[in-house]
Amino acid sequence: SSLLLTLLAAGAVAALWSAWRQLRRRAASEALLRGMMDNPPLIMALLDRDGRYLMANPFYCDLLGKTEGELIGRRAEEVFPPHIADQYNRQIEEVMAAGRPMLFDMRSHGLKGVLRHYALFRFPIYGRDGDLLAIGGIALDITERKQLEAALREQAAERETLAEDYARQRETAETANRAKSEFMAHM
Repeated sequence: SSLLLTLLAAGAVAALWSAWRQLRRRAASEALLRGMMDNPPLIMALLDRDGRYLMANPFYCDLLGKTEGELIGRRAEEVFPPHIADQYNRQIEEVMAAGRPMLFDMRSHGLKGVLRHYALFRFPIYGRDGDLLAIGGIALDITERKQLEAALREQAAERETLAEDYARQRETAETANRAKSEFMAHM
């Protein structure tokens, strides 16, 4: 009976030791994930299969003017105006249906009412068994790039207008020069 008790105690200690090691590995994994979410200057969030927030990094929270605690467990309809929530949900459905990462362009008015442009990369996250665990989203504010592109398009249009004006003026000058040459030839 003491041998049985010793074996049971040893088994319990081994089980507790194994559980403790798994918890430590899980805590380390969670700390790594949190570090990857919080440090890059990107807008990042994780959603469950039902579109509810699991995590959101500080840049995302700042963009929305909310804390991560205010986002966790909520769906897009509870966070965004209807037209943005619809777009958000359609993107998630597309990624889930495609089963692969997808890139989206988004425009949104931030807290200060300024229109911002984002390159949004959404991707499915699968478990080892192949089941969909979550949908990740990483966005980069590309407003300045879009503004530069618009300025370059405007400059190209101005150059084209100047080239057309130059061609008309040159044609007018050539016509005048021919007329002068013809006049001089008749004289």
